[in-house]
Amino acid sequence: MSLCLTNAELVELTDYRRRDRQIAALVAMRIRFRVTPTGAIKVLRSDVESRNQRERYGREPDYAAI
Repeated sequence: MSLCLTNAELVELTDYRRRDRQIAALVAMRIRFRVTPTGAIKVLRSDVESRNQRERYGREPDYAAI
């Protein structure tokens, strides 16, 4: 498994094939990404996986609010 999402995975994640729309979707989902000098979008697999874990298990409780 590679460090970054493949183009197919990026399309699956964003539902877009065009780079400008993929970038807009990633920004809206608050997923970190980089654009390479060649214009390719790179999303680290660990960023997406950690986001999925946080959504699955929820965020830390706010103990200060208790």
